[in-house]
Amino acid sequence: MNRLKVTALLSGLVLAAGALWAYPRITDTWTGGSRSSAVACEDLPPPGEVEAALAQHAALVDRIEAVADGVEVIPHQPCPGQDATQVLILFSSRDDGRESERLLQEESFGVPVELDNV
Repeated sequence: MNRLKVTALLSGLVLAAGALWAYPRITDTWTGGSRSSAVACEDLPPPGEVEAALAQHAALVDRIEAVADGVEVIPHQPCPGQDATQVLILFSSRDDGRESERLLQEESFGVPVELDNV
């Protein structure tokens, strides 16, 4: 009986490790590299703060938009009827999204950012 419990426990651990390894790879495939800011509407900054962040980090905007034709960095209000804004990065390939994400790891806008594969 002990041997059966140990085998079941080890099998469960192997399955859990496999799920942890596979989850980010599967979700990246499903979303095409899109990533939500995961910030609630009531916690998003007002438009002026996002516009100021984009102006202050104009060089970062330029580097991201230089990743490929069609990559765009814009302020975006995702919550209808609310004064809540975030940075939205639009791109058209998973590689463009990954490169944009890499640039954001080097430097931040200091406000929430969403990436959207369009």
